Amino acid sequence: MAIQQEDNDILLPKIYSMWPEGDDGVNVTQEAWVKGEFFNKEQTIKIYKHPQYGYIKVFMGEEGYIHGYPIKTLYSQNLISVIRDFSDKDIVRLCKLLRSNHSIFNFALGNYPYSPIGFAEKFWIEKFKILKLPIDAFSDFNYSVCWTLLFRLTRQVLKLQISIIAPFAKIELLKDEYIDENLIKQIEHILIENDYILLSDKQLQLEVEGIELDNSQKNINVSRCLFEEY
Repeated sequence: MAIQQEDNDILLPKIYSMWPEGDDGVNVTQEAWVKGEFFNKEQTIKIYKHPQYGYIKVFMGEEGYIHGYPIKTLYSQNLISVIRDFSDKDIVRLCKLLRSNHSIFNFALGNYPYSPIGFAEKFWIEKFKILKLPIDAFSDFNYSVCWTLLFRLTRQVLKLQISIIAPFAKIELLKDEYIDENLIKQIEHILIENDYILLSDKQLQLEVEGIELDNSQKNINVSRCLFEEY
């Protein structure tokens, strides 16, 4: 049984691959190449979600041969303790890594940390029901890389955005300047219980140099990388 660990950064979950004993994966690899979607700009890698094996990654070599294997993400059990200790430099480094490596970005988008994406909003709404507040969800993945929840209070509307590609969240007030610190702490507690960290305004504005996004070529910051640019 062969195990391959892909090149990755210590700030990201480790990705491992493994075919079951006695299965060479030839037929599944061919199916994945036919049905999968291109995963990089050079169109040499495809990803396909197989009903039995989960996500299959297929490479096409220079001579046209394809090689594929199932990919699984193993998340550190102490992930929250790791990201809690992230410095500003670590956060910027993670943003740059995700946005400069097309394959890592797309794999993270489909898998981190809840899959499939379409059901994650229901997951988060259930988690925040304990607050007993009206909650609306209006995530639009044409323009963003996050789930968006609106908490409607008497005097204000609070927007919570939870990144799909990294374990971070941010809060924005849409009405009134009054900040309910107790509510913020409750939201932060729920996020921490689910291995997410709430970023400060200062952290969100940190500049990320050396990359270009589809809708932004300059003034790229952490907020755009993790929440705003698909």
